[in-house]
Amino acid sequence: MKPDIELHVPSGCDNAPRKQILIDFTLSLFTNNRNYLQEFSASDVLFTAIGRKISYSGVEEMADAFQEYSDHLQRLDIETVLTHGKYASINGRALLKDGQSLHFSDVYTFSNASKTGKIKNITSYQIEQAKN
Repeated sequence: MKPDIELHVPSGCDNAPRKQILIDFTLSLFTNNRNYLQEFSASDVLFTAIGRKISYSGVEEMADAFQEYSDHLQRLDIETVLTHGKYASINGRALLKDGQSLHFSDVYTFSNASKTGKIKNITSYQIEQAKN
């Protein structure tokens, strides 16, 4: 994690390994940590942003799309992390240094329910909010 980024997560996220993976994955998206994204994603991972009609296929394309956030992220607030079998979700807010924010709710599908399952699909519901 970059030292100038605040990270806020709900307490109790340490009881399921996938919860920490999702937190770290989300942080890696916003900070462009491609090594982490590669480690936990299937090679053909698909990221779809509902409402924005945008889809990214593969880790590099997905990481490129989030590149704009990496130098501007000030704070990442994770509100909820849920996991069950091969499905998971996370929601929160990314606050940028200029005061803008991106509220998100992401639904994940893993390749299988085991601890070694890779992320195959991410459906993201996003709302951008201008600075107040």
